[in-house]
Amino acid sequence: MKTVLQLSVAVILFFMGVSVQAAEAKKPITDPVNIFENGVLRTVGGSEEGLTRYKALREAQLHAHHELNNTLQGLSLVGPASIEEGMEQSNEIRKSVETFLTGVEKCGQVYHENRGRADVCLQIRIKGTGGLYEALLSAIQDPEFIPGGESFFTPAQEMTVAGTVESDPKASSPFYDGLIVDTRDFSFSPALVNRVVTDKDEILHTPTRIQSDILVERGCGGFSTDEGEAIGILQHWGSTNPLVVTCKAVRDQTDAVLSQNDAVLIYANDQSSDLFSQARVVFVTR
Repeated sequence: MKTVLQLSVAVILFFMGVSVQAAEAKKPITDPVNIFENGVLRTVGGSEEGLTRYKALREAQLHAHHELNNTLQGLSLVGPASIEEGMEQSNEIRKSVETFLTGVEKCGQVYHENRGRADVCLQIRIKGTGGLYEALLSAIQDPEFIPGGESFFTPAQEMTVAGTVESDPKASSPFYDGLIVDTRDFSFSPALVNRVVTDKDEILHTPTRIQSDILVERGCGGFSTDEGEAIGILQHWGSTNPLVVTCKAVRDQTDAVLSQNDAVLIYANDQSSDLFSQARVVFVTR
C-alpha cells in the first residue's frame, strides 16, 4: 500500500509542475511531538550527485514523498494502532488518507548545479483547513470509532459539582478555563486521538466532545515538552487560568489517566468554561 501511494502521488506532484523555489529547502518536521505541535508533517528528500536538474529534482521528490508517506502511516491513530493499521482495518480511513495524500504540498526545492544534486521539501497539514483532521473528521467523531465504545464521567452524587470533594485542597481554587496534563512520568504518544480518562476508565476528553471546527484547527489539543510553553498555547486559545494536573498513568499509549478528585474538579469547571468542547487542553510530554 505504501509503495503504490508514494509513487502515484509523487508522480502526480512532479508532473503538476508545482513551482515553489527556495534558496534552501525547509527543515523537516518528522518527530510526532513536533508534528502535532506545529500541525504540519514535513520531509526533505535529496538526490544522488551528478544528475541533470530534471532527474535530480524527480529523484529528490520521490525520496521526500517516500519518507512523508512512511512517517504519516507510522503516526499513532488511537491507542496502539497506527494510521497504517487504521487504513488496513477501515475502508473509510483508507480512502480518506489516499485522497488526502493527493494534496501534498511542495514547500521548497533547490538544485545544486556544481554537484548535480537536488533537495525537495514536501509537507502535509495535520491541523487546519485541508489537514488530516479535516480528512478524517467523520471517522474520529464517530462514537463507534473507539473499540468498546465510551463511558463518560459524571461525579457521584455525594461530590459537589461546584468544585470538588470537600477534602480536596483545590476546592477553594479559582475558576479554570484550560487544562495542562503533565504526562512526563510515563510513555505517552501524541496521536490523532488523545483522550483524558479517569482511573475507572470513564471519559473526560475525547473527539466526540470537541466542536468539529475546533477539532479541525486544534486536534485533541496541544503538545509541548515545556509547561511554560503549554501555558502560552492555552493563552493563544483564550485561556487565562489553566489547571495543571499530573496524570497517574497512561493507558494504551494515548490516554492520560487522572484521579477521581482531579476529574471532579475538571468536570465542574468544564460545565462553565466549555474547555473540552474548545479543546483547551495541552499535553506536556517528555
